Amino acid sequence: MRKVGVTGIAALILLSPACDADSNTDAPVRDAVPNQSTTTATTESVPSPPGGEGQIEVGELAADFPAELFPITAADEVLLSSFSATDDNEYRLSLNIRSSASVDEIFNSYEEALEAAGFSASADATVEGMAAQATFAKGEQVLTVGILDDGKDRIITVGGTIDGAVAGGE
Repeated sequence: MRKVGVTGIAALILLSPACDADSNTDAPVRDAVPNQSTTTATTESVPSPPGGEGQIEVGELAADFPAELFPITAADEVLLSSFSATDDNEYRLSLNIRSSASVDEIFNSYEEALEAAGFSASADATVEGMAAQATFAKGEQVLTVGILDDGKDRIITVGGTIDGAVAGGE
């Protein structure tokens, strides 16, 4: 067994902020996992990631986001969204929503809306931790819809790429 000197113990104490008696362990943390804080999301824009024009919006839909593709209800809370152009008349999108609707209601409404827009569902994939997930394709366009169920609310995540015609509502 190795002995630790007084200097080693002092360094360990000074470098351990978790041991600070004043640390606030009750601070709310926003995360798309069970037991998350239920504080209301603030609305803010952050720069988009490299490789595309657009913004990531917290608490609202990003500018030009094709909301008509998705059955977002007045009761749903938009947590985060992004919409950005790529080099080939394509758009990347991401959407995270909190909903109190059931998993079946959510999944059926998203499946119906995307199929009405010409997308076809592939076989549902079983993903650990997700209540439901499916991929929808239309030519080279692909959207994945996932639903996390924490028992109280559902977190809907949508991500993928669509072309300019779909983005423009054509």
